[in-house]
Amino acid sequence: MPRSIECCIVDSERRFGNGFVMPAGPLRETTKRLQSVDIVIENGGEANNSYTLQVSSLRLVNSSDDAKSNVSEVHAISAIGNPKRFENSLEAQNIKLLSTHHFRDHYAYTADDFIQFGDDCIIMTEKDAVKCKSFAKSNWYYLPVDAEPTDAVIKKLNSLLKEKGILNGL
Repeated sequence: MPRSIECCIVDSERRFGNGFVMPAGPLRETTKRLQSVDIVIENGGEANNSYTLQVSSLRLVNSSDDAKSNVSEVHAISAIGNPKRFENSLEAQNIKLLSTHHFRDHYAYTADDFIQFGDDCIIMTEKDAVKCKSFAKSNWYYLPVDAEPTDAVIKKLNSLLKEKGILNGL
């Protein structure tokens, strides 16, 4: 499928890591690729073209319902690029992390990955919850987040959408 608009998301804390592509570094492509994308957007930070992630209420992995009980002590599980940001957001909600477990980005979970936790409470990212829904226990939760882009990002994306003929009448 051809691309109409290309956005590059850059982590404001880690930036480009050691500058190498996987598996030697964190990059999927070289930084030269930035010259050919339509917009570079920073995840976090203070850049004009950036967004922040705002957390919502905890939800159950096996049903997506809101968490009904007070969750206070958990094992934090994640398979994302920057797991520390996720863990910091849990601690900011006064959730005590009994342990943290990092799997490689885009990891394909199985039920066996969770045997070590027994019946303890687990919190994971929304991205990870999708992969665990079929075998999740009733005390497994995920933390939804919503991206809140700056006005500059919204303006630029709307402009690109109009320019490419994707949004008509805006």
